[in-house]
Amino acid sequence: MNKSISEHISKERKDYKNIFDNMLEVLYRSDNEGRIILISPSAVDVFGYSSTEEFLGKKIQDVFYKTPSDRKLLLDELEKYGKVVNYPLVLKKKDGSVLHAKTTSYFIFDDQGNRTGIEGIVMDTSEQFIAEQALQQAADIVHNIRVGIYIYHLEDLEDDRRSGWSRPIRPRWISPEFLFYRWWVKHWMKTFRASGRKEYHSCSPM
Repeated sequence: MNKSISEHISKERKDYKNIFDNMLEVLYRSDNEGRIILISPSAVDVFGYSSTEEFLGKKIQDVFYKTPSDRKLLLDELEKYGKVVNYPLVLKKKDGSVLHAKTTSYFIFDDQGNRTGIEGIVMDTSEQFIAEQALQQAADIVHNIRVGIYIYHLEDLEDDRRSGWSRPIRPRWISPEFLFYRWWVKHWMKTFRASGRKEYHSCSPM
């Protein structure tokens, strides 16, 4: 082999190894039985293990999955499409704590076209998941305050309109969120007045 070609190949191998050793996502490869045959060093930190050797030879559903039967759902998607992109997963760390993640995975084949296993990348999305849940809860509270404050008995209002008689509108239901909001406003005003200030601005969180 030409010396320059050999040097080029050697350099490429070093470059790929450097990427593999320092990547933040977890790159894995498993055989047709689901046993882990390759995994990047990043898995040690992400999943809380001591070394990559602890993963090798073990089945993916036993090591990674919080609910092992969920593995079949991913395999079904792979059988259907040959590849999954940003597929959501609920995994577990070595200590049993939950790890929310996404994976892009695909089947791998040998030179003769025979399927030899699965390869893919796993991304830890736990912080993103927590942030999305917090935003959704905040949106639900705002929605309940703005839209779901009162539920009126509409038939009563229609009877009043026909009779021409006006009476105070009494809510038949008040959302718990609004009750908390009303309490918070009263509490804030009481605290503000006790402070002796002369001016104030709206304290509405909306």
